[in-house]
Amino acid sequence: MSLQHIVQDELLGKKGTPERDKFEKDVAEAVQAYRHEKAIKMAKKI
Repeated sequence: MSLQHIVQDELLGKKGTPERDKFEKDVAEAVQAYRHEKAIKMAKKI
């Protein structure tokens, strides 16, 4: 287990807990939004 996983378990709870699920969902949504924004910017350059 990596240090990152240990810290996440301590701060957010184990996988499957509501707090951890919300955190992981929020991170996934933020990454998705960033990728969409980057794709739009690249498309505008073409």
